[in-house]
Amino acid sequence: MHHQYCYWGTRDTSSQLTLSTASKFYENIGGLETITGYNNKLVTWAQSMLCEALGTRPFDIPQSMKPPNMAMIYLPKSSKKKIGSYELTVHFIEKYNGITVGFTTIDGEVALRVAANVYNCKDDYFKLRDALLDYFNE
Repeated sequence: MHHQYCYWGTRDTSSQLTLSTASKFYENIGGLETITGYNNKLVTWAQSMLCEALGTRPFDIPQSMKPPNMAMIYLPKSSKKKIGSYELTVHFIEKYNGITVGFTTIDGEVALRVAANVYNCKDDYFKLRDALLDYFNE
């Protein structure tokens, strides 16, 4: 796989020096298909669990457009708080150390990007759920 990448003019060659090792690591843990399957199963579960816990809904897109390692949910509307994607990002970084999340606004509603990688597990999403519930119940 690392032979597909070539030098495009940047002076930082560190990615080229580590690509062979990273490629071997991916193969050692099952290869891209196994990793993608794990991530997809985890992120689909997390999306459902978070929607149920928050009483909200997923951001639905056609199956053909869904990325295998990412999903989105709408956040609950809050009459107590004026929430925006930037403010939430800063708040979560400051208050919930170790939880880095991506918030965005879609048609005036704040949504949360849920992503997965090989180092994530269900406990990570339970921590996120608890932080979101804490935030909305403050």
